[in-house]
Amino acid sequence: ALAFVMNRQVPSYAGRLSDGQVMDVLSRACGQCGTSADYVCKTIAALESHGLRDERLARYRRLLGRAPSPIL
Repeated sequence: ALAFVMNRQVPSYAGRLSDGQVMDVLSRACGQCGTSADYVCKTIAALESHGLRDERLARYRRLLGRAPSPIL
């Protein structure tokens, strides 16, 4: 498993962002593990496989124009 954590005490912590700011980052950010948009979709699929739903992530996926992940 891979997890990402944040330290809210460091100067680079962005704090709460508007949906527009989040979408700006999600639509273009990419790292060694892939795009942020793909990470959102894969996280949703993993949560759904355990019967869990995250409405904020689902909204971001819709705003990204990604099709919902199939329920397994």
